[in-house]
Amino acid sequence: MESPLGMTPMVSLHEGAQNVFSVIDDEEHRQRQPKRRQQKGYLFRTSDEEEQSCFNSHKPEVDVILKMWETTDVKMKYTAEQATALAMEMSNNALTDVLFKESLSLNTTTKRIGFMLLLSLICYGLELIIFGTIPLGQPDGSMRQKLVWLLITNPVTYMLLSVLLAAVFYAIVDERRPFRPFRHYFPIMLAQYIFQIVLMCLIYPFTDTFILMGLIPFLTCITFTLISLKYMERTIWLCQCTYYSTKLREFRPVCINIAAYVACLAVWTIVYRQATSYVQVIMPYVLLVLVFGFKKWMLGLSDKYPLVIGMLLAGLTLENLDDTFQTLVFPVVSKPGVGFLSIGLRKFFENAAYLLFFTESWMRFRVWIKDFLKRFFTCRMSQTAVVPITEDVDVNDRGHSNQMQGYFRRQAQFFLYKIISQVVAYVFFLVVTPVLRNGTNSNFYPLSEKSTLFLNNQPGVTVLEGEAYRNSIIFTSALLIDSLLSGVAGFYILRRYREVIFNQIRNLYKPLFTSPLYLTLLFVIVCTNQLLALAVVQYHNRIWYFDVSNVVDQ
Repeated sequence: MESPLGMTPMVSLHEGAQNVFSVIDDEEHRQRQPKRRQQKGYLFRTSDEEEQSCFNSHKPEVDVILKMWETTDVKMKYTAEQATALAMEMSNNALTDVLFKESLSLNTTTKRIGFMLLLSLICYGLELIIFGTIPLGQPDGSMRQKLVWLLITNPVTYMLLSVLLAAVFYAIVDERRPFRPFRHYFPIMLAQYIFQIVLMCLIYPFTDTFILMGLIPFLTCITFTLISLKYMERTIWLCQCTYYSTKLREFRPVCINIAAYVACLAVWTIVYRQATSYVQVIMPYVLLVLVFGFKKWMLGLSDKYPLVIGMLLAGLTLENLDDTFQTLVFPVVSKPGVGFLSIGLRKFFENAAYLLFFTESWMRFRVWIKDFLKRFFTCRMSQTAVVPITEDVDVNDRGHSNQMQGYFRRQAQFFLYKIISQVVAYVFFLVVTPVLRNGTNSNFYPLSEKSTLFLNNQPGVTVLEGEAYRNSIIFTSALLIDSLLSGVAGFYILRRYREVIFNQIRNLYKPLFTSPLYLTLLFVIVCTNQLLALAVVQYHNRIWYFDVSNVVDQ
């Protein structure tokens, strides 16, 4: 039997039955223990030998599970005997998730669409309120003018980033319980909110904005989140082994990858804004190489994680940051003809490449070129050339090997997340930028044509003519249509020519896309990426406006 995410094999029925009886004994034993031990939060203690298998040693608590069965709609699908059998077969965390998913699953199209619309309203509402609606005040004015940015805009942005990192880490620690109750996030959110206020109140009130000021809260947010996760160990992982701390150490390179990637994207937007029209033509392809490098790095880091989480990191998070940050430069294209053509061609060929990756001809070429280069640089040209493995010998293959079906599964998931990433990035530009251009805080973003707020005004930086903005809206709409058509084409090709892969991906993601918790995680990723992009172009952070100094009242 498999876990809800289809990853971890569950314990056998015989072993599960033994666990059930041992839980009863353990519960009676714990009740006789002093309260001091219970307050530590340890469910049971492990020996040195058991520490290696701690992840699989959580025992089901049948009474809790059956109580849930009696109070949910699951009893319409499972008899009491079936629920007890499941309790013996699965860990407590995994079965709890199954029951929770069964009772709250978005099992109709109407429910899924309604729930996603609700999440969209929350996401865009949050962005428009804290960045476009609440008056920010002068960034280089008095302390009173800076309060909104200090107390709302900046801390809320990085509070959400800390929630995203915590959610991903919790899923890494225990894939059978990837989504936790709100109480597991609230301490990190509150600590991050207070930390960001205290940090910037020690800096910003005593100085005006300065170059790259926004990198301070961003980098400290990631560092402080890692520290907070360490202090959440006794709440999240209820045993004394080193499993949790080991996973936390392994998670640090993932955070470094994301931090370095966002910093590189910020630098890329700055260079694009200042580049000539000829340099702007090649900039999208420079970014393509950059994204490819960071994705390969992230894939290597996430190989040890559950497949779904690895795909969320390398597939959705990094791709959506790329697509979202690219939309920021649409209004500052020097020559719309060649500039938009360059970006459009990159997007078109990028989507077409994913469809090409589903062909056997590409797979044979991929295997041949990798093997040839390996033998050439190791001076082993006499060795027999390798060929693709057509049999599906490993259903858990991550696509790094020469197994054809495993590679196709990985590319299908990348394509799925790529289309989602592009669509939400373009909708973000079409929905949010009109408010930033015409709203209360229009002077603080490079989208308004009436922004005369800055001294030493740089042409094309703080003033955006109506025609340039209109061109960017038309171009974004065209890209949105292209992405939707690419998604339809990919769906048809997979279903028609790669039916086995199509069914495998559908069976993996259908339960996920009917889970409100999983959909919420997707929207947290997207919303966090968009908030980071808005922070880059906001004047107060002095990243986009790194070369503009001093602000005066209008």
